[in-house]
Amino acid sequence: CHSSTTSVTAGTPFYSTEFPVKQTSNANAKVGAHTYHLTNIKMMNVSLVCADCHGPVALKDATHMNGVTNFRWTKFANHSGATSPSYNPVTGTCSNVYCHGNGLPDSSGTNMTPSWKTPFMPATLTPASCKACHGFPPPTANHNGIGSPASFPSATCTGCHPNISATGTTYADIFVDKSLHINGQIEGGGCNGCHGYPPSNKRFTGSAGNFVDARIENYSGGGGAHTIAGHVSPNATHDQQWANCSKCHNQSDHATSPVAFNPSSNIKVNIDQKFRFSVDRTAKYNSNKLDGAAHVPGNCSSVSCHFQKTPQW
Repeated sequence: CHSSTTSVTAGTPFYSTEFPVKQTSNANAKVGAHTYHLTNIKMMNVSLVCADCHGPVALKDATHMNGVTNFRWTKFANHSGATSPSYNPVTGTCSNVYCHGNGLPDSSGTNMTPSWKTPFMPATLTPASCKACHGFPPPTANHNGIGSPASFPSATCTGCHPNISATGTTYADIFVDKSLHINGQIEGGGCNGCHGYPPSNKRFTGSAGNFVDARIENYSGGGGAHTIAGHVSPNATHDQQWANCSKCHNQSDHATSPVAFNPSSNIKVNIDQKFRFSVDRTAKYNSNKLDGAAHVPGNCSSVSCHFQKTPQW
């Protein structure tokens, strides 16, 4: 009824069931952006299917071929806090849909209520492509001072988002891993994308074989003694992910969504008790998740590597 018996493709676009000519133009309200949605596999983690917008659809359903376009949005359209997705048949626009930038921390895109009958993305990848959904850059505190990059890709993006290819120039190759785009998660590019691997104090500069992925933390006490060989190996690289952190941090304490730069409230040390000094003493850190805006570095105690109370972090 609507195109290929196996799948809609660019070569066999979605078409309406008008008779005698089956319309394929996106200017037709029944065709619109169906083809684009069903074949858009270049820049997102999954291809959309009919059920994402219309719910389960079977030939004999009461909501099928009833003269009305029915919507039943799935979880995908509601990801990340987007609420009550809707379609306005009078204006031909979708609203409050996660895939178009709604529910993101900034929700500042220039085209978050796109017209169903108008091409949504520029044919060629440009800054306007990214700005349509989430700004370029998004106007959040974490992006302060970046300004508006003139081209794409931009070093100001790849520095924190390694999933953005430094050499990509098209929708097909701009993401290292497209499954990390429009997937319901805020992706900061892994450990190194947010805070370096490991975070380091402002007096340290990493190099090959000496914490090459370290990044300076620019707040009081930031980074501390991560770059002491006994804490993290000098040969550690960010692709090792959590492996070098578990001695002192618990992954379940590491909240990544929503993104909030508030180290005093978020940083928690949970020392693996196999490193405690004695079986009758608990290894601990005395500045876990402090209140207030200023992080106060603390001390560890009863840790075997330090015998008793440690120097301030």
